[in-house]
Amino acid sequence: MTRLYRLSALWPIVATALATGASTNAVGTSQNETSFVNRAFILECESRGDVETLAQQIQHLGGTIRHNYTTDTFLGLSAELGSDEKFDDFSADMKTRSGIKNMWPIATVTLPEETTPEMKEVQESLHRRVRGSRGLKACAPKTKAPWNHLMTQVDKLHAEGYSGKGIKIGIVDTGVNYNIKALGGCFGPNCRVAFGGLFDGKTVRPDPVDLHGHGTIVASILAGYSKEDGFVGAAPNATLGAYRVGGGSMHSEDAIIAAWLQAEKDGMQIIVSSFGIQGGNWAQRPTATVVSRLVANGIPCIVGFGNQKKNGLFNVMNPSSGRGVISVNSFTEGGSIAIMSAAGPTPELDIKPQVGAPGDSVPVAFKDGSYGNDSGTSFATPLVAGIMALIAEARGTFDPALIESLLVSTAEPRGEPAYSVALQGGGLVQAWDAAHATTTVQPASLAFNDTENRMPKLSLKITNTAKSDVQYELSSIFADSIYTLDTNGKKPWETSQETVKSSGLIKLSQSTFTLKPDQSTSVDVSAADPEGVDAKRLPVWSGYIKIQEVGSANKTLTVPYLGVAGSLRSVAVMEKAAYIAVRDPNRPGVLKYDKIYSTPVVAADPPSMASSGLGRIENFQWPADTIHGDPVAYFEITIGTPQIEVHVVPMDICPKQPNQKLTVGKACAPEASLVEVAGIKSLGVIADYAHNHRGSGYEENGFVFKGLLESGEYVPPGRYKFVARALSLLGDANNAADWQVKETDVFTFGYESNLIDVA
Repeated sequence: MTRLYRLSALWPIVATALATGASTNAVGTSQNETSFVNRAFILECESRGDVETLAQQIQHLGGTIRHNYTTDTFLGLSAELGSDEKFDDFSADMKTRSGIKNMWPIATVTLPEETTPEMKEVQESLHRRVRGSRGLKACAPKTKAPWNHLMTQVDKLHAEGYSGKGIKIGIVDTGVNYNIKALGGCFGPNCRVAFGGLFDGKTVRPDPVDLHGHGTIVASILAGYSKEDGFVGAAPNATLGAYRVGGGSMHSEDAIIAAWLQAEKDGMQIIVSSFGIQGGNWAQRPTATVVSRLVANGIPCIVGFGNQKKNGLFNVMNPSSGRGVISVNSFTEGGSIAIMSAAGPTPELDIKPQVGAPGDSVPVAFKDGSYGNDSGTSFATPLVAGIMALIAEARGTFDPALIESLLVSTAEPRGEPAYSVALQGGGLVQAWDAAHATTTVQPASLAFNDTENRMPKLSLKITNTAKSDVQYELSSIFADSIYTLDTNGKKPWETSQETVKSSGLIKLSQSTFTLKPDQSTSVDVSAADPEGVDAKRLPVWSGYIKIQEVGSANKTLTVPYLGVAGSLRSVAVMEKAAYIAVRDPNRPGVLKYDKIYSTPVVAADPPSMASSGLGRIENFQWPADTIHGDPVAYFEITIGTPQIEVHVVPMDICPKQPNQKLTVGKACAPEASLVEVAGIKSLGVIADYAHNHRGSGYEENGFVFKGLLESGEYVPPGRYKFVARALSLLGDANNAADWQVKETDVFTFGYESNLIDVA
């Protein structure tokens, strides 16, 4: 017999995420170097009993438990199943099962090289000049503190005897090469690196030695020390925990979570991490959720902000997006924002970053024991963690909210006029000022939201902890506003940040007052949008409330504020174009684009199709150039969306018959099977795609379709289009007007057994 089809000569396009085992329903993005683990998930459970029951069910299905999470901070597990069918069945069961609080796909992140391509030649030159057992003398002489310490007052705290002694700091990164001189030369009790382990995709092992190099650099900035080589980190007498994630350059989110939780178990008093998932944006993503809870448990957590300035505003790295997490951006030695640094705020207009620190060509120790310089927010972050340890040592507290307030309010806003709060938060950290401040301010920052959701007023609580009366004068410092969208008000700026010399209009309920020792007062702050800006382009305006202690020129605090002119809800969260392709079943990383709209695509049979006897279809002919593979569709998200779902809309409805159900033996959809949501009549939502809190880009918001619906049924063969509904930023899910809709062109879809065999 001969089948009536032939393979077309098609143009192959490589898709990184699919080639590396991306989820069958979520395609990772090579732009942000993230993807998703195939048929794998993270579950958060209500109780330990629920965790045990689910683990047994997964193992009964032949699945693998990757990590168990058994702390009060986070109860659950991560796992993967061996086939698409078992994964789909399990996912459908989880949607209605009690005891499940959350279910997420497992994202992965690929670490870049230790230096960016544009910096590589310069870095290699610097590295060559200082390589050797005593090489650091060229950039950090014994007689002089390194420039990044001078710039942030770390040297002044060192001079007072503060060094982080007795403080335990956890590092979630690529591990630490504890064998080098600057990090103590050993691992375990009585060593500088005393705690830690290796957390890869499926196991936990005891040795955290660094094979990549990134984590060793982070540790050296945080707590390195070699008197002989003239090298000193911010907290050289701190005890470190090294929580190495992954065995190479690929790191999975479930392992990252396991590492953070182990750091808590080991009693780390501060936890720092300089890598995460860029564009993760949302506080509700799994790692950000866990880290926020650690902060709520009383552990200060510090995370790098990210290095993707080219992606525009609202590009916060997960888990620095977490609430209460200290997010750190990078400054140059000259005090400007580092060229690669990302930009906030979050899509819910939480202020990020909190502060900035030197991260451009800073002195570091490499994993081979030599010294040099390296750049990135990765290397600004550990300096802030070390400063936090010095502040805790000086003040005798690890209270996360207090330390955040001290760091932010004593930071120095940079720029003239000031750089946007979306770029620098409170500004450049000042360690000595934070450690010795006698005025405290809560909260650390003021977020006024957008025009539609404007907070009418926010209150600052100012407390005098000095031993004498203090008179205060309050004023405001304006910062540059930055346009979010292009000149048409449609697409985000991706390669530049257009500023405008205008900022919000600030009113204070009182501007002068005197406080006695231990006395507090509240100041109400109201804000209005700046004049003369184009609201449709969503200008992000910001500035600082300046709190001056009268008679003391050096005692000035600042509180950053931020708002948006215009409606974030009105932003087009999806681009007009929706792309669709076909994934080659024999080469999963290859996509075919050229005939998907004009030529039918045939996917593998559903599990029950062979036993059902269904196959031939009445009145439906498959053309000779039918394509074999799975449809892959992409809806580009511009900034982010709280929720997106994709409906499968049939073009051909079967004649009315009683008790009709979906069948893979007829090329039409029974009218009785249609469901209507906001005017869209479809067979339902595709399986495992209705996820919350999506980031920007095409690939992260793509999916592979094999015919399966969220209901567990398979669509009949026939003509279809995908219709995506995405909730607007700050939108109400119960308001149909807050959902935005995009659709693909029509395509024809079927299964292998639907092909007609003829002699």
